[in-house]
Amino acid sequence: MELVDYLKRGPKNRLEDFYDYRDLVDKLRISFNLSTVSVVLGVRRIGKTSLVLSTVYDFMKNRKDVLFFHIDLRGVTSRDQMNSIILRSHIIGAKSLEYKSPLLKEFDKRLKDKLTEIISSTTREASLKIIKFSKTLSRRLREAGYTGLRDYLELYDDLCSELNARCIMFFDEIHEPALYIKNGFKREIAGSLAYACDYLRNLKIVVSGSLVRLTEEIINQDPLVGRLTYIELKELDMIQVRDFLEKALKPYIKQDLVRVIPTLSSVVVYPITNGIIGWITLFGQYLVENIGSMELSKALTVSIRSLITDMYKTGLEQVNVLRRYLREPDKAIKTLYLICKGVNSWSELKNVTSYSDGVLSSIIEKLERYGLVKKVADKYYPCDPSISVTLGAIDIGEITNRLEQFIQAINLIESSRSG
Repeated sequence: MELVDYLKRGPKNRLEDFYDYRDLVDKLRISFNLSTVSVVLGVRRIGKTSLVLSTVYDFMKNRKDVLFFHIDLRGVTSRDQMNSIILRSHIIGAKSLEYKSPLLKEFDKRLKDKLTEIISSTTREASLKIIKFSKTLSRRLREAGYTGLRDYLELYDDLCSELNARCIMFFDEIHEPALYIKNGFKREIAGSLAYACDYLRNLKIVVSGSLVRLTEEIINQDPLVGRLTYIELKELDMIQVRDFLEKALKPYIKQDLVRVIPTLSSVVVYPITNGIIGWITLFGQYLVENIGSMELSKALTVSIRSLITDMYKTGLEQVNVLRRYLREPDKAIKTLYLICKGVNSWSELKNVTSYSDGVLSSIIEKLERYGLVKKVADKYYPCDPSISVTLGAIDIGEITNRLEQFIQAINLIESSRSG
């Protein structure tokens, strides 16, 4: 069965498929007309990319003079890799929004002509049919003087000016390259974005970041002071989780069983997912797939187990970051475990761990920087519930017992209906 609406796989690119956050949609849409960098913050799987894509599509649908460039920086580890993605960003943007336009086709043609002109000064292989949009092309452009982000922003602004077009450039997960590229890279990014705000009138810059601490290290620099519009996504509360599941699952389950969703939300789904919409959506996808081949009670059990398995794998990847980059990862993992268990104030952590102020401060700083914990009102919390699953900080046995009791109630409902 094909999943639609709220349970559609991947980032959403239509507002009708994007749950709630209407106030943030309005704020982002308004920011498109401001000379600021729109900064979309939030933990992993909270819906940042979906917010941007669906809002941009809605903004563009009645406008023929707007282009969208999606610069997906996940996994980017070098300047050449980042630049090659920028050069393909108009193509990636069209795929992300699932749209085509004569303006996009003309932009692609002019970009290729311009790039051919630029590299012809340094190489005989001036045909993009040979070089294409690759790291090789990025290196050739560097030889021609295109060495930094500002050069590419100016290039795109010039082309948009020729076409009398506006361009929304979305730097998705802008912090990723900063994990690997040093030598003033964060300062360069901040300066380039500020320059675009002040002088490149055809460009609108939007950035997102899951590692909030690291993203703030980039954008909270002097060049960008007074040039930022912040948009932060929060976790869903229990009432919103219930509403989401009711709307998402209603087309797929029998109507008299829709009424069990409030209990399902409170006893199983919310305690595991902590309101992270990406995990809630994954559970819904598993449930819809399983309902087609098994009874609801069994489908629930299999779906929850599948969700927990996926969360465990994801959490393990995040914890392994500490093992990979820290000299003494065990102390950081112990601190992370305690935070997941609810030991979340500085004084409590200090008492339980007996670490010195300097050691504990360094550990907390690294946990925040890698997007593993966040600070809210002087207390620390895990950013992703998958970390709690991996470290055994969530009592899966207790949740399983709740699920079994819930399934017994469902079986009674089904028995009474068949009787």
